[in-house]
Formats: sequence, C-alpha cells, structure tokens
Amino acid sequence: MSSANFCGLLQCATDELRSAPLAKKSGERPIFHPELGQALKAIRDAKQWSVSQARIQAKGKGHAVTDNQLRWLEQGKTKSPDQEVLRAVAAIYGLDYMELARQIVAANYGSDLVRHTGDQRSGSRKEGPADELPASARRIAELESELSNFKTRFGEVQAATHVLFRIAIRSREGRQVAQAKASGNRAAGGTGR
Repeated sequence: MSSANFCGLLQCATDELRSAPLAKKSGERPIFHPELGQALKAIRDAKQWSVSQARIQAKGKGHAVTDNQLRWLEQGKTKSPDQEVLRAVAAIYGLDYMELARQIVAANYGSDLVRHTGDQRSGSRKEGPADELPASARRIAELESELSNFKTRFGEVQAATHVLFRIAIRSREGRQVAQAKASGNRAAGGTGR
C-alpha cells in the first residue's frame, strides 16, 4: 500500500471519527481509529507477517513495541498512541512518521491544531493572514498584545506614582519647614518683649 493510499485512508478515518458517536463505557475498549487499524493490518497482511513478526521487525529496527500495542492500534482501540509505537509502525511498514502522527492528531483534536506551526513564545510562527491561524492561536496573540499594552500602561502609572510621591514628600517637608519657622518665630517673639 502506497503512502498516498494510506494517507487517503487516514483522511477518511479522520472524517468518520468526527461524525461517529462516542462509545459507551463497557468492558471493551472503545474504537477510535478503525480505518487506521484496517490500513495497518492490510499492510501487515500484505507482508504476510503475524503481529509477533511485526513486533520482531520493529525490535530489529530499534523500536520497543508489544504485541498488544500493535493489536490495539490495528483494532483502532488506541486513541492516542505513544510516539514510540507510531515510530515503530512507521519504520516497519515504510510510512512517514510525521504524516501518521499528523493524521492521528487531526482525528483526535481537529485539523486546526495540525495546521498551527511554530511556537507562540519563540516568534517562529509563519507570517500570514490571521484567518489562517486557529482560534486558539489568535486568542493567544490577542492576550499577548493586551499584556504588552498592560505592561506599558503599568509602567506609565508607576512613573506617575513616583512623581506624585516626590511631590507629596516635598510638600510635607515644606509644611514641616514652615511649621518650624512659625514655631521659631513664636519662640523668638515671646522672649523679645
């Protein structure tokens, strides 16, 4: 099975997953990614491997994965597979790991999370129209802008507070000097009579 066919199957899985009702709690694990599992099983069957042989192939390529992890993935019973399991599957079946992970993330959380690239804090985000950013990224950008404005205003308020504080101190000192002079004048005036 080619990577393009596999990605097409994963896209179908993503669409069906979004429209499928959630499984009720029962003794069995719910099914999250049935098409993904079927595609992986088809690849394994085409290679004429058992699950154990697939595990041995993964081990030979330096990946530690159990038979149960592979079975659950094939049965669609793993909602968020461990990255090491995905790396193992990608390695033994000749799939692109990033595309496999991207499809699972899209199926679980929506495609806008996958479209978002770059780290908000690093500023390495692609420049482009705001419409291309997911709502969460736009909200983060809005909050960062508000925080920057708040910091600027806070600095201005602090500077004004310092000026008012100095004025208050000078005014207090001026009153104390005036009171001292007035007291001195009274004392001097009382002895001079």
